[in-house]
Amino acid sequence: MAVCGGTNNSKQQHNETGNKYSPYMRKQCWLAALFIFHLAGAGAQSVKDSVPAPIAGGVVTLSVCNNRLTPDQRAEMVTQTLLGTPVQILRKDKGYYQVRTPDGYVSYTEMSGVQLLDTTALKAWLHADKIVYTAGYGYVLDAPNKHGAQVSDLVAGDILRVLRKKRRYYQVQFPDNRTGYVPVKETMPYTQWVARKNPDAAAILATAQRFTGVPYLWGGTSVKGVDCSGFTKSCYYLNGIVLPRDASQQALVGEPVDITEHDTISNSKCLRNLQAGDLLFFAVKKGTPQQHVIHTAIYMGGGRFIQAAGMVRVNSIVPGAPDFDAREYERLVSARRMLTAIGTNAVTRVEAHPYYQ
Repeated sequence: MAVCGGTNNSKQQHNETGNKYSPYMRKQCWLAALFIFHLAGAGAQSVKDSVPAPIAGGVVTLSVCNNRLTPDQRAEMVTQTLLGTPVQILRKDKGYYQVRTPDGYVSYTEMSGVQLLDTTALKAWLHADKIVYTAGYGYVLDAPNKHGAQVSDLVAGDILRVLRKKRRYYQVQFPDNRTGYVPVKETMPYTQWVARKNPDAAAILATAQRFTGVPYLWGGTSVKGVDCSGFTKSCYYLNGIVLPRDASQQALVGEPVDITEHDTISNSKCLRNLQAGDLLFFAVKKGTPQQHVIHTAIYMGGGRFIQAAGMVRVNSIVPGAPDFDAREYERLVSARRMLTAIGTNAVTRVEAHPYYQ
């Protein structure tokens, strides 16, 4: 998860000091160590030793599952995973599973948040009749009417199995076999959701604006709270596209957009070359060998962009505009176009992603 946020974000301020013990640097070092660990083959042995042999994977069973840097409830939350998301189980550690999510992120989540499935059960889940929750926030109830008791909350992007349709409600099943009812009007059939044509800029911006006012949350990837890259990732995911998790990772995929002149950001080139839906990237220690991307936002057109910084809000890169964000404009370093790169270089349709097949 990238370092991003508003002016009162103490983590952001701490990170910009360059302190090697900052949350951002701790996480990057930890993920690098995990990567080396798995390359060396130790990760495969951990899977064999810690997870029962028939287990093929897991599926998230909470509306929003919190994923942490280490197997400890006090540990930093580095990302979140939505209900119905398939994950790879790497190992078990003290009541936690180490998992790899569809975006490639490795983290720890409490065992109660993931249902382990063998090969048969996992295939059954992946190929079952399912729905995607498309309203912003809602509930699964224990009866097919508004007076039913709450079984669980739901957020946009959650996936549930459909058992049957009863009037204006679907009877649904969680990966852990809990059941309940969801209003049909708040959902979309999963097959229809994944089969939609590639999103255009209007679809991405419409989704982004649904997050307006949602609070910044370090590691957040849902309407309950988002960080900067969790916001951009969620806007694309809700349109059926999987992006890498962190801003620094997103800055390496998609098609580059030329916004510089003589190695300096050119406002005229930004206005001329950027298109709605493009991702903007911002860095600390700009122009130095230590430069690293720590923030991202979605370009809206006309110099305006929408970002998670304190809360999801709209700002401008045009000096003199009422919503001009001078701080972020000074840190702007690059831009990438995802909409023309779908199907290449880690910009993947959900229906084509191996985790969902």
